[in-house]
Amino acid sequence: MALHMLMTASSLGYTPSTLSLMNTLLSQRPSSFSKTRARLRDVESRFKRLLRTENNPDAMTLQGRLILKEGGSSLEALNYFNRAIEAGRPKSSNPSSSSSNEPSPSSSSPRPRPPRWTFEGSCYLNRGSILLQQRKPDQAAAAFRVAALELGLAEGYVQLAKLLPPAEERETYLMSAAQAGHVEACRLLALDLARRASDASFPGGDGDRAYAVSMAREWVQIDPDVGQEDGVVAELEERVGKWWADKERHHPEEHRNTDRKPLHVNFGSKK
Repeated sequence: MALHMLMTASSLGYTPSTLSLMNTLLSQRPSSFSKTRARLRDVESRFKRLLRTENNPDAMTLQGRLILKEGGSSLEALNYFNRAIEAGRPKSSNPSSSSSNEPSPSSSSPRPRPPRWTFEGSCYLNRGSILLQQRKPDQAAAAFRVAALELGLAEGYVQLAKLLPPAEERETYLMSAAQAGHVEACRLLALDLARRASDASFPGGDGDRAYAVSMAREWVQIDPDVGQEDGVVAELEERVGKWWADKERHHPEEHRNTDRKPLHVNFGSKK
């Protein structure tokens, strides 16, 4: 019923419905993409006309995504994302004030701003991914920073964190994404904690290590994908178990004639 209403509105020239239907098409799985596309053939024709006749940032963003969906040129898609950013730029801003396509994130506002166009977040995330493929990490980080710090998107926080070394800033971004329910952020937090616990230069004692291991275990068990979870569990146990084995090998006197037990490194599974 909802799809029929959108198609009717699109046929009457209502642009938001046309854009919404194109977004629906782009959200289809590969197995159903062709069938849905055939059904929305007239909608796509109206979309192409909109793309030619209007300076609409949503249309440009969707066209960039369509190119990527079809396996087309990432450079062509990037051009559409760049055009979308220019078209969606506030009229008061000065494009020549920055050499990049990203406005500087506002550090004065603790809350995300509303998107300037409906699919702005998607535009920056896709743009960042393409720039990363082109081995332009600084420009990619700038795009992900807008998606994260300006628009508050969990995926933006995760992608930005991936470009940072394990440190407080990376952990802050991953925590923001994890608290929003982003599963990959939970996995990355678990691995970072295990890496920290298995580091010979860890600043705390065995109790602090055990706490880090415990927190890693909590994060990894949030993952609803048992297959993914098992892989992370294996890596966690390998990291922490290797640290303990190395410690016993190099400092056997610390473990001789003592009741101290090794760190509990069995992360377990929900299965």
